[in-house]
Amino acid sequence: MKAYMHIDDNILEKLVLMNEEFSNDEKKEIFIHLEECALCREAYETYKKLYFEINDEIDKSPTENDIELADRIKRIIKGNQKQKLLFGNESAVRIYEGRAEITRKPKLFTLPNIYFFVKNYPLISFGFSIVASLAIAFLVTTYKSSIKDMNPVSLDNKNGVLQAFNSEGEMIWSKPTGSKSGNEDIDSLMRWHGFVQGKYVSLLDIDDDGKKEVLMTRFGESDTFVDGYLYCFNNDGTQRWVASPEDSKFNYAPKWTRTSWRFDDFFTVKTKSGIRLFVIAHVRAFAGAVVSSLDPETGEITSSIYHSGNFSCKSCFDVDKDGEDEIIIGGTSSYDKPVIVILKSDLLMGEMPSLKNSKPEIKGNSLYYIVLPISKMEELVKYPSPPNVALIMKTNDDGFSVLANERFITYNNTMQLPYVFDKSFKCLDVSMGNSYGYAYDDYLKDGTFKIPFKEYKKELIDSVKYWDGDKLVDYPTKNKYWNQEIRLPK
Repeated sequence: MKAYMHIDDNILEKLVLMNEEFSNDEKKEIFIHLEECALCREAYETYKKLYFEINDEIDKSPTENDIELADRIKRIIKGNQKQKLLFGNESAVRIYEGRAEITRKPKLFTLPNIYFFVKNYPLISFGFSIVASLAIAFLVTTYKSSIKDMNPVSLDNKNGVLQAFNSEGEMIWSKPTGSKSGNEDIDSLMRWHGFVQGKYVSLLDIDDDGKKEVLMTRFGESDTFVDGYLYCFNNDGTQRWVASPEDSKFNYAPKWTRTSWRFDDFFTVKTKSGIRLFVIAHVRAFAGAVVSSLDPETGEITSSIYHSGNFSCKSCFDVDKDGEDEIIIGGTSSYDKPVIVILKSDLLMGEMPSLKNSKPEIKGNSLYYIVLPISKMEELVKYPSPPNVALIMKTNDDGFSVLANERFITYNNTMQLPYVFDKSFKCLDVSMGNSYGYAYDDYLKDGTFKIPFKEYKKELIDSVKYWDGDKLVDYPTKNKYWNQEIRLPK
């Protein structure tokens, strides 16, 4: 080859695309130059990257987007093609360097076909290929930008219409809720407020496909949706299913009195086998609750566990360090005391113990069932709301803490006691919330209470009880039936 200051771009492009067309001596001379010339080396690397990306598309099936883009480019270059090979026939035999190759004309002018065009018509394509590739990139970007992102990331509620928005803040769909008031605050609708009200709307990826679904239950005086059912809408706003929180197949408490169900929460849990969907609901006007797992595709119940008492909060984290998140639920019990129920997320089954029925036919398979005591503050003035758990938090030493609501109210605040448990589920400490502390100190001063709280709290710690599967005991223990084999009610 002749010496030159820089290698022509057409030669570099051809070297990337048709390396076999160059002799060993020619390639050696070119690569020696590339080692010395940064400008030519950069051009060569650019061509390599470009054609690697095009080559990566060859084995992929053409999409509608491919076809549209290819048609646009084809219209630009149509009329300038003078090659005869394959343009009048479906196939032909190409002979080069003593070898024969049967080539077939592609049926569609897509990205793989552009590569085919460049490979088979290099002489006229050298000037066109880089332009065509850049045009493809530009058209892909333009085409994609014209398609609205249909994955909802936020919701709003205005004038009785639920609105879904994508990451760009565009409204992608809206749905009338039928609410008579019509202007419920969306943050309030998406949050569980303990015994005051449950959750009404949630935005979740329930099937782990990267797109979020909207779960909604009836709120307000809506005639559009039926009370006691959960509605699931796909990311594009179409309805996927309607579900009840219980199914007769998994009804472990058939003797319960039921009015209608009220949903407290609906949520997902991360497990080793993927995302799982759960609901918590209670019977209106009666103290009975159910936790159920649902099939995200159909809304069908796959397992349930029943509890004679209402729930008031929940959290999900790995409490036993087995790599799976557990469901930790706080509430009240038929013992008229706060309770903590810890559930494994792979299977729910049976009925938890109650004051009236300590030995249900199929015992509930909670991992732990912890009953908290009632302090002597409640002996003074009782409030109609039952004692419950208001908050559950994971601690940094692998334990957890809960905030228990007493049934005593003063200073216009509920009395609250924070309990702290270590990773073995032993209660380590009980402290006073601010309002509780003010009230306790006042009663200590007037002689109603005889000992300071730091001495009294030992009595509270010793009064924490654990269900062993048959009875309540005063030491940390698992429910012996937590891992029993699946049994269905008769």
